Amino acid sequence: MATFVTDHIKRLIVEQLDIPTPPGFDESTPLYEGGMGIDSFTTVELITLIEKQFDIEFDVEHIRPEHFVNISALGNLVERYLSSR
Repeated sequence: MATFVTDHIKRLIVEQLDIPTPPGFDESTPLYEGGMGIDSFTTVELITLIEKQFDIEFDVEHIRPEHFVNISALGNLVERYLSSR
């Protein structure tokens, strides 16, 4: 399931967010500085897209920087929500 989730998050970023993707964009590309360079507004938009797409709702306690380092970390968080259903 890991590949499905991370691929889906990558597709959401590419297709739904108005941000350029750097060369070599993959699940290990940093979402913030030194990578995608997304800001707090884009983070909120990404959270909303993921919650709708995967039919989950993040607990406020899980909205921490370490879960948004890159797509891989974010995918791991989403997978935990999906497996707890």
